[in-house]
Amino acid sequence: MTRRSLRLLAAMVWATSACSHARVASSSDDEPPLLDTWTREANAETPCDRPSVASDAGWIDVILRNPEGSVRLPLSFREIEAAGPQARRWIAADSTELTMWSAKEPMNAMASNGGMMARLQHPSYHLEERCRIDAGGHLATMMEFRHVDYRGTDTVFGIVADVLIRPGTAFGAMGLTHSQAMRDSLFTSFSQLRIGAVSH
Repeated sequence: MTRRSLRLLAAMVWATSACSHARVASSSDDEPPLLDTWTREANAETPCDRPSVASDAGWIDVILRNPEGSVRLPLSFREIEAAGPQARRWIAADSTELTMWSAKEPMNAMASNGGMMARLQHPSYHLEERCRIDAGGHLATMMEFRHVDYRGTDTVFGIVADVLIRPGTAFGAMGLTHSQAMRDSLFTSFSQLRIGAVSH
């Protein structure tokens, strides 16, 4: 991996863990304490206090398989190949990038060092909001941030959602975009997550 890739990777990891305590790699025997810590910290967050963007005919339901459920996305998104079986990826017509994944516990994000992030030179990081929300009846956290090119000429807006479905099952999503309006739309998508078998 090149020095630039390492720098971008480090920036993304910093962005997605800024308000979390450092975590130590652990075995499955350590999962309950880590889960308890995440739950306690999530419950301590301020509730998200802003209206969702109305989803209308310009949106489509995407069926989730792991965990079972669905999420509404703007029609401009198309699914692309993901790196592994636990993750799914989409890209929008305006180049917005979206990744969703399943995990045993909330994990704050998946690092990204390509796509939009690769365009930024020595980006700075600004946390804009971290809050708690009910996502389909499940405890969730939302984090909004932005990366700004050192020249101030390019900005990437980011959003990360972590949803605890049940002990041993979590859902995560991360969006990167040049548009604050699109980030608001992703906030709506994540907050309207529906978990459970979907009838056809």
